Amino acid sequence: MNMSEFYSEFLFRYQTDAAPRHISINAYCISEGIEYRNFIKWYRENKKRLRES
Repeated sequence: MNMSEFYSEFLFRYQTDAAPRHISINAYCISEGIEYRNFIKWYRENKKRLRES
């Protein structure tokens, strides 16, 4: 699994699990052991592609 697939799956888990419980993305990253800076950098680079799919 490459990083793009990993972060896509992570974002899906966040949207289905943590967002409905009003947990911030930063807090969710910490709880999952994900470096927030790396995730947000990936998200900013890929958000247009994510919205189109």
